[in-house]
Amino acid sequence: LYGRLVSNSLREQLQYRVSFILFCAANLLLTFLQFFAVWVLFERFGHIKGWRLAEVALFYGMVHMAFALAEIIGGGFQYFSFQIRQGDFDQVLSQPRSTVLQIMGQRVQIGRMGRFLQGLFVLVWGTFSLGMNWTPAKIALLVVAILSGAGLFWGFFILLATLCFWTTQSLQIMHILGRSGVEA
Repeated sequence: LYGRLVSNSLREQLQYRVSFILFCAANLLLTFLQFFAVWVLFERFGHIKGWRLAEVALFYGMVHMAFALAEIIGGGFQYFSFQIRQGDFDQVLSQPRSTVLQIMGQRVQIGRMGRFLQGLFVLVWGTFSLGMNWTPAKIALLVVAILSGAGLFWGFFILLATLCFWTTQSLQIMHILGRSGVEA
């Protein structure tokens, strides 16, 4: 079922290919500019409290990759407040399927791949700059850390989506707390 929902969501997004490509490029550019600001700080000061740019780049890449995965997979929860306000959640409840699965599959945001790719690029650059010696254990730890971070953000999206039952505008709270946490 999730595969079908993802397929429908992707077909919907790819109907306007130029818009989709521009959205991906904008995500890539926006996150690149954010990392550029971090680079400027380190270029000016050299290190901050003993942290070098390559070390921060490693964490930056991991966090952005985790957040992008959570946005891609759990994007439906970011639009949950619209469903509640418009009364569309009743349709989800009337289906004999898992409500979480239906909400997840409604808005698979593949356009967020720009953030994921930029995070991957920064992570790879950081690891090469640090001269890390990769072992299977380190690779496994990196993958588990990114997937765990994605799970943490995904859980955060669900938590904020539940606020829609008591408030009508939790989307702004999500932007303030979610995206600010990524930037911090």
